[in-house]
Amino acid sequence: RPSCDYGVSLINYAWPEQTMVGPETESVNSTINVTLDRLRYTLSGLGSAIVSLDEVWALVAKQGVEDILFPKGYVHGPGQQPEYLRSHFDWAVAVYSVEDPPA
Repeated sequence: RPSCDYGVSLINYAWPEQTMVGPETESVNSTINVTLDRLRYTLSGLGSAIVSLDEVWALVAKQGVEDILFPKGYVHGPGQQPEYLRSHFDWAVAVYSVEDPPA
């Protein structure tokens, strides 16, 4: 897995893969799949079209990552656009001592 798989980026929300689902389809809300109305979004960043800021906000809010991606205090509404956006990545970095034997 690429190391960025362990992060949160707005690209995944802005370019999700979209699949129409029927009304009987169970709603999904996981780290990669979100169902809103009758569309299932796979938050991969590999979609064929960018979604609107309203859709991005709905996906981000459903996932609960607003404070990670948007500026502190940002309130989404008509005509509102954030001044900047953030991404968040967790990196696993091995830490060694100078006393460890060479590899």
